Amino acid sequence: MHEKCTDSISKPFPCEQFTITVSQAAKALQCSERTVWSLIEQRKIPGVIRMGRIVRIHTEQFCDFVKNGTDG
Repeated sequence: MHEKCTDSISKPFPCEQFTITVSQAAKALQCSERTVWSLIEQRKIPGVIRMGRIVRIHTEQFCDFVKNGTDG
């Protein structure tokens, strides 16, 4: 029994998947990757994980962000 978030193409990504990419976040928000990058730089998207040049977003925190529309 796992909670799921759904992207704009109706393909769910399970919240047990620890992280998602900027591209997956953009699809879920139905916006451009540039918009997601901007939200990341403004620190509006919670759960951002940086590993050198690699950026991932913690799935559970992103799901909460999408449901609640806030980072808190």
